[in-house]
Amino acid sequence: MPMPVVKFGRLLLAVVVASVVASPVLATSNTNYTTYPNGTRLTANVWGQTAMDWDGCSDWTSSSVINATPSWIRNTIKLQANGPGAYINSWSYGGSGNPVSASWTNSGGQRGAYLSGYVCPNLWTWWTSAWSTATALHAGVVRSVTASI
Repeated sequence: MPMPVVKFGRLLLAVVVASVVASPVLATSNTNYTTYPNGTRLTANVWGQTAMDWDGCSDWTSSSVINATPSWIRNTIKLQANGPGAYINSWSYGGSGNPVSASWTNSGGQRGAYLSGYVCPNLWTWWTSAWSTATALHAGVVRSVTASI
């Protein structure tokens, strides 16, 4: 007895939907740290998608974290499109091959500063580079450290 087309079509649709929903996010990340003279650790983290979403954009996240209470802590992200005629459109910034950046300084006594967003490069972009720089004032000393992908 032949299989009804309607049931097979629904099964195929369910398999396709499940495959798309269950697909892993292709991403890369990096962490780097520096240590203060008193042993306190300042850490920079960066994470970014290596494949674009359906809309041609990809997500990124960066953070600066310290394991003691600082006077202030700053997180700076810089994104660069690489390739011939590369263009990056992120937030409301953009430019041909020019990096875009954003920064957040937390001076409320918290131990972290966090940024996240998305980047939308053009079709001439081969890859996007990202740098996350953590800077903090702790115990009268300013330190910085950068993680990159």
